[in-house]
Amino acid sequence: MKNLSMILVFTSLIIIFAPAERIHAAPQVRNFADEIDPSPAGDPTGSYSNIAPFGKANGRGTGSGATSPRSHGNPRLDGVNTIPVWNGNFSYHRLNYDYWMVGADPKRGSSTTVVPSVIVPLRFVFADGSVFDASTDLIDGQTSVQGILNSPIFQPYDFVIGGTNVGTTQYGDAFQRANFWGDVSKGSHDYHFLLGGPNVIPLQTINVPTGKFGYITDPATHQIFPVVEDGFVDENVRSLIQNLRLSPQSLPIFVTGSVSPFNSWGYHSLAFSGNAAQTYIVTTYQPHNVEYYGQHVPDIYVLSHEITEWMDDPFTGNLSPGWNFVDFPQQQCVDNPLLEVSDPFAFLDASVVAVSNSFFTYHVTDAAFVDFFTRSPASRSVNGQYSLFATSNGPTPPCVGHVQVEYTFFAFPGAIRTEGLGINNSGRIVGDYRDISRRTHGFLLDRGNFTSIHFPGSIYTTARKINDSGLVVGYFFDSSRLPHGFSFLNGSYARIDFPGSIDTVVGGINSAGDIVGGYDDQNFNTHQFLLHNGRFQQFDSPLAGQSQASAINDSGLIAGIAWDDSILGPFNGFVKDKNVFSSFTIGGSHDTYPFSINNSGDLSGIFFDSNGYSNGFVTIYGYPYQVYGFAFGNNDKSQIVGSYNFRGGRIFGYVADLPK
Repeated sequence: MKNLSMILVFTSLIIIFAPAERIHAAPQVRNFADEIDPSPAGDPTGSYSNIAPFGKANGRGTGSGATSPRSHGNPRLDGVNTIPVWNGNFSYHRLNYDYWMVGADPKRGSSTTVVPSVIVPLRFVFADGSVFDASTDLIDGQTSVQGILNSPIFQPYDFVIGGTNVGTTQYGDAFQRANFWGDVSKGSHDYHFLLGGPNVIPLQTINVPTGKFGYITDPATHQIFPVVEDGFVDENVRSLIQNLRLSPQSLPIFVTGSVSPFNSWGYHSLAFSGNAAQTYIVTTYQPHNVEYYGQHVPDIYVLSHEITEWMDDPFTGNLSPGWNFVDFPQQQCVDNPLLEVSDPFAFLDASVVAVSNSFFTYHVTDAAFVDFFTRSPASRSVNGQYSLFATSNGPTPPCVGHVQVEYTFFAFPGAIRTEGLGINNSGRIVGDYRDISRRTHGFLLDRGNFTSIHFPGSIYTTARKINDSGLVVGYFFDSSRLPHGFSFLNGSYARIDFPGSIDTVVGGINSAGDIVGGYDDQNFNTHQFLLHNGRFQQFDSPLAGQSQASAINDSGLIAGIAWDDSILGPFNGFVKDKNVFSSFTIGGSHDTYPFSINNSGDLSGIFFDSNGYSNGFVTIYGYPYQVYGFAFGNNDKSQIVGSYNFRGGRIFGYVADLPK
């Protein structure tokens, strides 16, 4: 294995211990146990990488501790003071995806929506004496503010897309008209969305202390970029929103000039204050010849990127089935499930499109239309295109994306680590916890009450699954550190060992009391077993030399893991239907471990991708999705249980509801 701290091979059985998964983004949080820090949002890894093309909108939205009323990622708008928006939806693989966009619904006929805009020029004073001023520093012969005011972001331009004139108008309006051209061209000819103004307010100064700024040099061009820590920038921007009394019905655009937030060139975000939901944009403005690791982000390219994404995902919560960067297909979708329409083009010079007016030759981004994300075989946008300038000649290819779930976290009282491993249809949860002495015990969580489960005389006990009758199964380690299976009901334990085996683990149980697991024979080869009506049946997978069963449902479908090399893997999942074994792997992963199967045949488990990082997965209607955290158990009511590793290494159990 790539990371033996995550999955340990004891003899040759697969034993799961205290996973230390790396989580790539914070979850939507619905409820917390009292022991949990109530502000986990932001970057759970606590680390920075090199400058990314653009910031993740979902991380920015709550990264400063703002509390947002969210329903599947978007605010409930009753009584919320904010910009004008409309609601639409689409479906993919039987799941529904709602979205909010700025303006009015183009299906409802011709209308013009005007959102007032505010330009906020920023002046950064670094502790080393350097000063960067968006209102006075010249970039390509004009200031950042002048460049933005004179650009097609605000000035009308004749947009002809693939021979079709979508209007002499602002860039954002041209994009949205082209996006919904099927409606605009038929019955909504005079449909428009426009930025009003803008109102340019006086220069605002931000003093940047040592440790909050730096300079990055491109190794190829030797160009130097001043950068400021993302969180410090956003903290000051949010303070300015309050101090300047900006209207939540307007769009503030904070212009940083040649300075960039450390982890991005720009971003759009959301701040809440009382019943007000303030959307805003932070943007750099760079010279046309700037190149950073091959990326070109000249003049209004970054702002055009954020404008289109703000229009189509204003509250940073429009979910999508997942997508990949154009010309960078991979089996797993990028780690951003949102409807961020310009991000798929962030690494392509071909997406930097020159637009010349009487003031200057500006550069805007290509941006994806809705059917790029819906994967519709026929686009309803202008000319049947999938993006504004046709950089993408089709929808994003199928990939395994993230599904958004709402987590309820729990922790065994006094535990230093808790994991949910199984859940039945009554919502009773089993798992394990580590006490302050670092000993591991199983538990049962029933209607908010915990019961500790510890096989007598064992040095380690884990409860893996519970059926609808309340029968719990799992395994324990004896004083010789060998595993053995057990069942538990009403305070009574029964030991489970495959006859003649060296060791045994139990992974799953169904409503009839059938139990599955794995054992090692005298030659340390691992086999699967089924315990039915008190009789053991041994069987092996033809997919690899060794295999182990981890779950069984009421119709007898068995899920498990097969491998040849117990150290290096790869470890691949399978589903056994009668005598037929079907391989199951998460595309692009090195190892896939299914740990649960419900009566619809849907799975939950964990996987390791090619770089060694891990995440959970579920299948919904048979289609695989990633989930943040590990997913160890599922039931027939679209609930999953697992564990989530918070920043600082604290691991909590969770139960979550999947979309139906």
